[in-house]
Amino acid sequence: VAYDIIEVELVNLFIADESSQSLICTVSKIEEIEGQRYPFGSADRKGSSVAGIVAYTGTTFCLNDVSSDAEVLEEFMEMGVAAKNVLCMPIRDHRKKLVAIIELVNKNKNRPFNSHDEDVLAAFGDEVSSA
Repeated sequence: VAYDIIEVELVNLFIADESSQSLICTVSKIEEIEGQRYPFGSADRKGSSVAGIVAYTGTTFCLNDVSSDAEVLEEFMEMGVAAKNVLCMPIRDHRKKLVAIIELVNKNKNRPFNSHDEDVLAAFGDEVSSA
């Protein structure tokens, strides 16, 4: 659904497991990462995934030039993804508890992500968390 709403190349969905401070990738076109666990990030970002950073900070991450951030570029290169831009957002339940992270990669037609995309993704996240 998110592929069609914002028109992106890749969507990754991670379910949050707060007890183990990790994320479990449950949806991705990249078979190798489905089912994998990723730790929540840390303050210094060292070795943290974009989704892990978002889980740690609780804030949206938007980078429209992945090549400008060596760590982010390396993360996606290791997945075999030629990432150009990324929008990653926490999904919270009605009690504001983190339940998931959604990550969009490569908006179609080489367009940058914008505030409208963030609003649409937030609304999508609200729908997902209430289901």
